[in-house]
Amino acid sequence: MPRLGDPVQNFWNLVNDAILCDVAVERQVEITGPDAARLTQMLTPRNLSKLAVGQCKYVLITHAEGGILYDPILLRLGENHYWFSLADSDILLWAKGVAVHAGLDVTIHEPDVSPLVERAWL
Repeated sequence: MPRLGDPVQNFWNLVNDAILCDVAVERQVEITGPDAARLTQMLTPRNLSKLAVGQCKYVLITHAEGGILYDPILLRLGENHYWFSLADSDILLWAKGVAVHAGLDVTIHEPDVSPLVERAWL
């Protein structure tokens, strides 16, 4: 079993093996509803048209002028169900504002969950 305390060793464990990361402090922004895919695509310049249910992608969330607001992991949980995984930010409020401005039929909230992630380079 790889050691977990030393940051340098953690790096090499990630590169050569796998590590288990407790990311329970990360928050999720959940987007659901008939326009969830449309809103999610509006929030990021990354093409999400081929994002399959159960798939994750690293994305950038940008503002109207193209500046980066955050760089979360996006998980597609269902046809109209997405999670952005964030350490801390006001993306929940940003997404709600974009949705209201665009007149989209979505529900946006922060679910009460504690993710646990295994990260491995294959």
